[in-house]
Formats: sequence, structure tokens, C-alpha cells
Amino acid sequence: MAASASPLVEFRGVEKRYAAGAAAAVAGLDLAVERGEFLTLLGPSGSGKTTTLMMLAGFETPSEGDIYLDGRSLADRPPHKRNMGVVFQNYALFPHMSVAGNIAFPLRVRGIRGADAAAKVEAALALVRLEGLGDRRPDALSGGQRQRVALARALVFEPDLVLMDEPLGAYSRLESPGENSPYSCGRNRFHSPAARALSFSASICGHSCHRLFWSWTKS
Repeated sequence: MAASASPLVEFRGVEKRYAAGAAAAVAGLDLAVERGEFLTLLGPSGSGKTTTLMMLAGFETPSEGDIYLDGRSLADRPPHKRNMGVVFQNYALFPHMSVAGNIAFPLRVRGIRGADAAAKVEAALALVRLEGLGDRRPDALSGGQRQRVALARALVFEPDLVLMDEPLGAYSRLESPGENSPYSCGRNRFHSPAARALSFSASICGHSCHRLFWSWTKS
């Protein structure tokens, strides 16, 4: 089968154990993700959601089985060469960098600097409704704003695949999805013309259907 006809991502018999003889965190996972697909992994703590994302991103190694991207094994490909954006559950922002510096970091790694990088950072800030906050440090932001910085950083380099681990965990379950809420950012702004110009597949994991569907179902 030609690579172009393969799923974008494929798990084949993937298993992950953190110690010999320990219970499997992920067992016998066979999963295909097509191009343009939005996949949600929903389950309780300890069900292997984060482990699955981290194996796909390259931060964990499968104990058995293999993961393929565009028909090619990822076994020997380091994280920075997988062209995946990751929104970590704990944000993983650099505290000594500004918001703009955090968002620009994956661009610097890829050799994009100067005016081109600045324009991409501004567009990413606008996408997540953080215009004008580029000079702030992460500790000057709310939890929800820090999560949006993490999302902007994951999108700024136009990845093929975006992995999101509890990206809405800092938002109240009872928060109204009004015009100025972070939910509005996810539900409306991500279906704006600017967002539709982006082309990527997404995998998201979380505990709450309420959060996932309020935020990511198209209006």
C-alpha cells in the first residue's frame, strides 16, 4: 500500500509497561487516525490516555508494537522530527520566557526567526484571543490563559498532528460558553476563516465529556 493511502497515524499492537512484570499502562492498542480526523480519548485516570499521547509524541517508548506516521515507523524518529504539536496537561511553559517567547520557541527550533516568526506568533496569539499579552510572563496569566498559550505554541508551526492532554482542565465545568469565555475561543474562533486555513489532525484526551463537547463541537 502506498504511503499516501495509509492512515496518518497507526498503532499496531502497542503495549506500554513502566517496569518488568508491572501491569500494562496500555495493552494491545490497535488504532488508526485518518487525515483531518478529530479523535477523543475519554476515560478515567490511569486508563492510558496520556501514555498513549506521549508514545505518539515520542516522549515515551512502546514496550511492544510500533507506531506509524504516514506509513513509516516512528521507532527511531525523535520528538522534534515528528511535526506534532503537543498541549501538555501541566502546560510546560518556560517561566523565564515571555508569552511570545514561549510561542516562538518551536519556530526557533525549526530555524524560523525574525519577521516571519513574529508574524506567526501574532497570528497564534489572535487565534487564542491573547492579543496584547505577548510581553507578559506565564506567572502573570490565569490558568486558562496559560493553557491557551500552550495551545498557541502547539499550533504556531503548523503541525500535521496536534496532541492535547486535558487542554481545558483549567476551565470551570460550569463556566458559561459566552462571547468572552475560553469556550468561545474553542467553539467559535476555531471555526473562523483563520482557523479553517489550518490543516491538521487532532487527538485529545480528557475525563469530562462536558468540557470536550462544549469546547470542540462546531456550532
